Amino acid sequence: MPKAPKLRLRCIPLMCLALAFTAASDAKAKDCLGDGAVYRIDGAEGFELRFKKAAEPYAASDLEAVLVTPQRSLTFSMTASNGYSMNYLLPDEVKEGEEESFRLYGFDETLAAAELPQSGRPAPRYFFTPDLGLALWYAGGQRQYLPAEMWRLQPCGG
Repeated sequence: MPKAPKLRLRCIPLMCLALAFTAASDAKAKDCLGDGAVYRIDGAEGFELRFKKAAEPYAASDLEAVLVTPQRSLTFSMTASNGYSMNYLLPDEVKEGEEESFRLYGFDETLAAAELPQSGRPAPRYFFTPDLGLALWYAGGQRQYLPAEMWRLQPCGG
């Protein structure tokens, strides 16, 4: 039987350490509450989705979402439609010709659907916002590329 290269054997402890760090980060993220939760997309440098207590909360959530991009920050209220109940981000400022709402899908650690975040409840592990990237790309001015990927909850505090 051929011997494993020494380099491969030396990498095993590093891989174990990386997995332990990821598991610890995920465990810390699991305990975060909605108020103050921060989400990032892998590979989308400069983009964050943050949640904070709303001054004038909607019935669906007592939080508002803040999308931080490399060019600007946008604040959204969150609401749910009646009937089939889709969740939406509603921009606080809408310019003529811009979208007026964006779909928002929350998921827990098993990828089951999660409710909108609330200040005193655990934050969903992931969010998917399929319309935001499209809106940022065509919003006018310098185009911003936001991948159509899952937002991942970061360890509490950021």
